[in-house]
Amino acid sequence: MRIRGGPDAPSRARRLVLSQLDGQIGPTTASDVALVVSELVTNSVVHADVGRRRTLTVELARLDDRIRISVTDPGSRIEPRILPPDDDRLGGFGLFLVRELSDACGVGRDRIGRSRVWCDIPLDQSRAVSGAVAGEPPRGSPG
Repeated sequence: MRIRGGPDAPSRARRLVLSQLDGQIGPTTASDVALVVSELVTNSVVHADVGRRRTLTVELARLDDRIRISVTDPGSRIEPRILPPDDDRLGGFGLFLVRELSDACGVGRDRIGRSRVWCDIPLDQSRAVSGAVAGEPPRGSPG
């Protein structure tokens, strides 16, 4: 899905994802996927300056036991990273939350500088989430 940027991009992406997942997976997992998409799109808007005149790409792929989420934006000089929790800081919890909800996540850049952040959300919510962090998804994986 190509999403036009701007301050309302996270809420538009969330609604679009929820409409795509309606009836396809359980409501808790769909809510987690929508939340993660919203966080990743927010990071693209804020850190990669994806305003109304720019776009980003949100990809969802259902794999055997998980949903792979990828958000690709034009990139920035800031390397996406997980900040340690700090109760005194406003914001900065997006990638921490993504890591907590996912089995695996990572960041990559292509040859022209676009950033791609991906993660895997388990379909079986009873499984323990490991929050493993990696660079790129395994070869042959969608995304």
